[in-house]
Amino acid sequence: MYQQSRTITKSVTSEKAFLAKTNKWFFAPALFAAVALASCSKDKDPDTIDIASVKVQDTPPQINTPVIGPDLTNYKQFPLRNLKAAPTPFVFSRNTDNQDNLLNTQIPVNGANVRVEDYLRSTATIAFLVIKNDKIIVEKYYPNEGNNYEASSVGTSFSVAKSWVSALIGIAIGEGKIKSVDEPITNYLPELRNGKGFELITIKHLLNMTSGIRFDETFNITSDLGRLYTTSDILAFVRGLDVETAPGQQLNYQSINTQLLGIILTRATQTSVTQYLQDKIWTPLGMEFDASWSLDRVGGMEKAMCCLNARARDYAKFGRLFLHRGSWQGQQIVPASWVAASSRPDPANTYPYSFLYNYQWWFPKTAADDPTTDFTADGSLGQFIYISPSKNIVIVKLSNDKATADAESQQPLREIAQRF
Repeated sequence: MYQQSRTITKSVTSEKAFLAKTNKWFFAPALFAAVALASCSKDKDPDTIDIASVKVQDTPPQINTPVIGPDLTNYKQFPLRNLKAAPTPFVFSRNTDNQDNLLNTQIPVNGANVRVEDYLRSTATIAFLVIKNDKIIVEKYYPNEGNNYEASSVGTSFSVAKSWVSALIGIAIGEGKIKSVDEPITNYLPELRNGKGFELITIKHLLNMTSGIRFDETFNITSDLGRLYTTSDILAFVRGLDVETAPGQQLNYQSINTQLLGIILTRATQTSVTQYLQDKIWTPLGMEFDASWSLDRVGGMEKAMCCLNARARDYAKFGRLFLHRGSWQGQQIVPASWVAASSRPDPANTYPYSFLYNYQWWFPKTAADDPTTDFTADGSLGQFIYISPSKNIVIVKLSNDKATADAESQQPLREIAQRF
């Protein structure tokens, strides 16, 4: 719900200035996946949910208290759609003999040199993994707010989930279930054929956060973002949307874009976002643990903009998948062309600061001509799946960083990747 308000305008002169002007919260509830293409048919209502077609199981909230603000444990307050661990888990090889020395490495953070260990503790990190050359070289867990975290502990993704939704869209296009990113979103969202301009918005506009939809992405429980995060009826929220500007003009980070991608994915694949994830990524990658995706209600829709709830090692496998161009143990899971498009800025995008974002991934560039090839999934409170192709490194950082979330950037992880 609460992410940085990522509107990028010509007044922003660098990534550092951009990050300072934004408030780093990327919640994004993903719409229910069992709505099926029935939503686009004439004989079924778009909001009809065929529960019988859903193989994954929903469970009610563990804690029956309202969400009043972002927290790493919010998933306990939402209904969940549950993912099952793979029958044959993939387990990383490991060599952590040099872990202590690596955590003592100094990196620049906010103008000062600090140890990696101190940086992690100062940003309320609960899990930190570094995988280099397909081997775990650092794996450490930290207590937070009275909770002891370990390898089996859940860490909610917040907007890191956006990159997973993008991958699922790429798979659906590869399977022909979605024709292309250039399709109008109203092909799948007929309820938005209302004369307000939604017909001009394409799937690519949603992927690139350039839809022009009116949406307040500020850190406030009563903002559009807060209401989307906490609503028990995502589709009702969607029917109240409006268009503010013509699409494709500027990068304006808004979680509603990913939420709409979740609906499109559900209707195109005729299954839930969670079920599609289970079938296309979770099981094929040999995920070690059960996981879940938060819902608006039992039998409802995934909060696609956020709220995949998993363990650090399984997040790392998703990073490894993209490091290896969508291939996993010789099997192409995500089309290589989709990974290539996702993992670098698109030169065809001419709106301001397009070098920072593409297809629901971030680039830790300081300027358009910055040569780094690193890219990252990035979420509120300091969640990252950071990928450095040049160093053959994947970094996972899960945090509950309420104090410095507005200031924490991707740059320390870039420094860590360079030094490790």
